[in-house]
Amino acid sequence: MKKILVFALPGIGNTLLLTPMLKALKKSYKDSKITVLVMYKACKEILEGNPNVDEIILFEFLKEGYLKSLKFANNLSKQEFDISILPHPSNELYYSIVSYFCKARLRIAHKYPNFNMKFDSKYPYIKMTSLAYLHSKTVMLENSHEIEENLNLLKVLDINVENADKSLYLKIKTENIENAARLVKNYKISGLKLGIHPGSSNLAGMQNKRWPQEKFIELCNYLIDNYRATILIFGGKEEEQLKSFIRNSCARKEKCILVDTNSIKDTAALIKECNYFITNDSGLMHIASALNIPVITISGAADYRRTHTLNRNSAVVYHNISCYPCYKYGEKLECKRKEKDYACLRYISIYNVVALIEKLKKNEDLGPILERI
Repeated sequence: MKKILVFALPGIGNTLLLTPMLKALKKSYKDSKITVLVMYKACKEILEGNPNVDEIILFEFLKEGYLKSLKFANNLSKQEFDISILPHPSNELYYSIVSYFCKARLRIAHKYPNFNMKFDSKYPYIKMTSLAYLHSKTVMLENSHEIEENLNLLKVLDINVENADKSLYLKIKTENIENAARLVKNYKISGLKLGIHPGSSNLAGMQNKRWPQEKFIELCNYLIDNYRATILIFGGKEEEQLKSFIRNSCARKEKCILVDTNSIKDTAALIKECNYFITNDSGLMHIASALNIPVITISGAADYRRTHTLNRNSAVVYHNISCYPCYKYGEKLECKRKEKDYACLRYISIYNVVALIEKLKKNEDLGPILERI
């Protein structure tokens, strides 16, 4: 029996984008034991119930520090894994070091096209775009969707991924569905339910890919007045201030619900209750996609082609400004224009988003719909 270790060290979205690779891997190695290592509790919850995962190990590397992390990785190496796979994005120094110290016989990862080392004083680690020499086999990163980049890693194992299933997998338990139904009843929500996620991760400047909060407020007011919608405002604990500001700034704030759940699976179940989900490029975007909820993504700076939802009932709006996309993996996300005005996001209007809602309402087999302004 092959013992395979897969690293899912980034956040929720990257973990969900990894699930097609896990399915293809298990299909080819039916008798293997696939262990997935995560460092966020929410990512562990995302993978629970996945039939292609035999074991999930949670270790919070950033909280535990260097010495404890290295000791953990060294202890994990005693399991003597045959294969380890470090999927995209894998250009953080500690990802590669953890992979190396786990000492699988065959260590597979991407090779990034450029080598660049720099220290970001805000975060306690050095960022690098390539540490290929720490891995046994590498696959050059291409300009493809993240799902395809991860599937390409399996070619090292002679796995044919040409016709691999690229759908995301997320298992929601009955108790999560019941919790969501209870919240909908308690909130007294009726009519069109529109979920929004105005936030994103704060790491490495990712808050700069958020559509301006004033735009979300304007959109909520329009949807409430013209669609008689109830707005469910999603986001994590670190986004409470943003969520509250948007709700309190709406003309009819009683029609805006601040979503507060106890787990990511409860959040997912409540997203499943929505008719549409409007969001920045975020982990919740991928949850909505996994649940086949119509998703409208507002994209800025980061290339939508790398992460956009693949569902037929999904849409992306982006501004094709000359500098788009400017973000490169491994760097801090910030506007590169001399004006520092994040024009790629500010020039997207609420009517661009509303137009996509109308297209999705027609239920035409158009998707994913790309709206370029």
